[in-house]
Amino acid sequence: MKGFDIMYTIDILEYDKIIHIVTNKLIKEPEGIEIFEKLKQVFQEHNTSNYYMVLDTGGYKPSMQKDIKILHDVLQLYITTPFIKKYLISPSNMIAKAQANRVSKLKFKEYFVEVKSFEEALKLIKELH
Repeated sequence: MKGFDIMYTIDILEYDKIIHIVTNKLIKEPEGIEIFEKLKQVFQEHNTSNYYMVLDTGGYKPSMQKDIKILHDVLQLYITTPFIKKYLISPSNMIAKAQANRVSKLKFKEYFVEVKSFEEALKLIKELH
């Protein structure tokens, strides 16, 4: 398990080959830089092509305009890193959901299977095996 803050956790579930990422609040630039670096490190340490990603943004809050650059970098890292399949638990906040799409300049959801919970993602992953 790799977690480094209550606002953002990265858990590696080796048995199920899942990288589970959870974000729980507004991300400011200093924290965003730390998150970006930690994600790069975790993705480099694991052959992500052999893992599923479950990204839980249910608790994410919209970022301030001055913090958008690092958010863009984190979103691009999610999109461009290869995984077997990517699952997204969308932000419950509609403004946060719209911001993610705007910042990534891509239809963020085109790269993910949208699910309502981690349990739903886990069920779908197990059905693939």
